[in-house]
Amino acid sequence: MEYQCTCQVVEVEYGETEIVYCPLHKSAPELYEALKEVLNDANNGSFTSLAGSVQKLGEQALAKAEGGK
Repeated sequence: MEYQCTCQVVEVEYGETEIVYCPLHKSAPELYEALKEVLNDANNGSFTSLAGSVQKLGEQALAKAEGGK
């Protein structure tokens, strides 16, 4: 999926800037927490039908978001 980011750095006052996040990046913290919760449930056996490859991809995405590769 390709996504065009529309985040902007804008000048607010006296030369100071702030970031105005696009919808995807604005929701990133909530998406991140939801993924952590799903993977936690999967690791505890709550979602026995969760495909192993999906779980692996989710774990890799969380590791990257948390500063890993």
